[in-house]
Amino acid sequence: MRKDIRFAICFVVIMLLVILCIYRYLADKEIESERSGTGTTGAVPTSITHVITDSEGEVILHRIRYYTIKLSQMDIETADAVIGENAEVTPLLICEYVSDSLEDEEIEITVKGAQLKDRLCIVDLGRDILEVSKKDRQLEKLILDALAMSIVDNCKDVEGVSFSIENQPYSSSWIKLESEEVYLKR
Repeated sequence: MRKDIRFAICFVVIMLLVILCIYRYLADKEIESERSGTGTTGAVPTSITHVITDSEGEVILHRIRYYTIKLSQMDIETADAVIGENAEVTPLLICEYVSDSLEDEEIEITVKGAQLKDRLCIVDLGRDILEVSKKDRQLEKLILDALAMSIVDNCKDVEGVSFSIENQPYSSSWIKLESEEVYLKR
């Protein structure tokens, strides 16, 4: 009798692992197809957070959508990330996904932090954004747009986004913001 119970428990555990692997595989395939150009492009707000559940309805993964830049088209496009059920979706996490995706296009920016102050998210960038600004003002604006739209779309407690550079008001060759001036509002 005990062997039957052990067998049943092992069988259930193995089936749950198989289901989890299938969900991860399908999520990765969906992300891959969107990145290969068959997904949605353009800066059109969409339903962002998707929940992936197991056969019993338990949440196992979340899929978030953020914005990145397609340098060859000099345009913003959407991308997806799959995060674990216990991962907290914070402005800093979203910024990390955006900045990591920019590295794929050989654009390097440093996000030093993201703090929430009275429903305003202040994203603190490194000085490397100034190098981007000197080369291309359109690219600078696309980067700020991608960061700001990604935060507003994914973080429900954020009403607006502001930027700073190393804790000073954002000031580049083309864009100047006062301290805590809203760059993008929900």
